[in-house]
Amino acid sequence: MKLLFISATMAVFAAAPGAVASSSSGIDTYDYEPSSASFDVYPQDSASSEDGLMDSKDEPVDNSNSNVFATKKKRRPTQSPTPMPTLTPFDQGREAGRDEADRLWRNAGNSCSSAWGSFQKSVNRQIRTKGWNRGGNGDWRKRAFNKGASAGMKEGVVEKEKECFRDSADECVDLGNAAAREIAYSHCGSFGMNSVSKKWRRNCRDAAVDQCRGQVFSQVKDECGSPRTSDLRTLQNKCRNKVLTMIGDRSED
Repeated sequence: MKLLFISATMAVFAAAPGAVASSSSGIDTYDYEPSSASFDVYPQDSASSEDGLMDSKDEPVDNSNSNVFATKKKRRPTQSPTPMPTLTPFDQGREAGRDEADRLWRNAGNSCSSAWGSFQKSVNRQIRTKGWNRGGNGDWRKRAFNKGASAGMKEGVVEKEKECFRDSADECVDLGNAAAREIAYSHCGSFGMNSVSKKWRRNCRDAAVDQCRGQVFSQVKDECGSPRTSDLRTLQNKCRNKVLTMIGDRSED
């Protein structure tokens, strides 16, 4: 048994790298000399390992000498805001013209009745006042601005006419009702109008004269018997003057 144990031990040392054989007392022995530094490896707690990775999540990790795969936090590339497009002189003028047309419309009371003509006249007058109907005296930017402003003002007129005359029939119905009322008023007259009252007075006076002429015969007959024809004509001709005298009106109107 001892011989077997010794033989097995010698085989182990002989297989180990760096072992040096020596002989003493007839028994070969081996001295082990490590060829390089060795390190003891101890098992690491899994929980502590996960905590360590979690703590270093947001910190940059140097992976050049490490076997642990770690992910660096990537930053999104910084993107500059898109600049707003610059308006051309024509578009700048167009906005100015629209704003000015809206201001004139507000001053007119936002009333569709002004869209029939007065609003258009105000817009044309304002275009001339601001010089938007002229060129730019050789300045192409000024000329383009003026053309845009004039176009914007005219667009404002078209927009209001569309709202008043096409999108809604209220203006059309109101206008028709007003016209019909004036026609009815002119036809039927009014108690306060002098011309109508004069006409009534004249008509009533003439009717009274005619009535007098028709009643002369019966009145004379009842009073003193039937008059002769010549006398009847003479008496009937007196009716007009008698009526005018009775009402205090000697005019022929």
